[in-house]
Amino acid sequence: MALSLISISQINTSMQIFRSFMLSLVLLAAFSSCKTKNNSDKNKNDKNNEKNKSDMSNSDNNNSESVNNHSKPRLLLVSEIGNISETSEKYTIESAEIKDNILTLSVMFDCGCNPHQFSFVGSEMIAKSLPPIRAAKLILKKVGAQNTKSCNEVSSQIIDVDISNLAYVQEPGNEIYLNIAFANERLLYTFK
Repeated sequence: MALSLISISQINTSMQIFRSFMLSLVLLAAFSSCKTKNNSDKNKNDKNNEKNKSDMSNSDNNNSESVNNHSKPRLLLVSEIGNISETSEKYTIESAEIKDNILTLSVMFDCGCNPHQFSFVGSEMIAKSLPPIRAAKLILKKVGAQNTKSCNEVSSQIIDVDISNLAYVQEPGNEIYLNIAFANERLLYTFK
């Protein structure tokens, strides 16, 4: 029996280390993911001639919205049971798909030239049905120093979420619907 307690303790410690590591990755991605159009264009302009530099600076002065399409690494999150009523910055879920225990989301959001971070939470409450239904939500927060410059940059991000913590029972074949806020439909999740 004492051996069992040590194993559970080791598992809890491992999970805490894993969550800390994942949080570090999220913060790293957050601080490096938003790049203003001005900074992006500046890098391009360094390689171009003076005429292109002046053309680009003139186009940067308008307030039109730009979409940041530079290649970003996929963001990895681990879901948690928590408060789904927590406030979030605005975003749009372009697509949502579950494969095995991973939910893949394609998200568009206005990062406003500020660092940001994502989290994914599921409600403690489960609607009794067959299969049961759990509400879940992606939460986007601005973190760190806020940039006060006017910036209308829209970013996109692919997010992979380990949703095994949201299973009704963590047994292979167990099913639950995930009713994800701002997604077009609820998704059937079968624990693997």
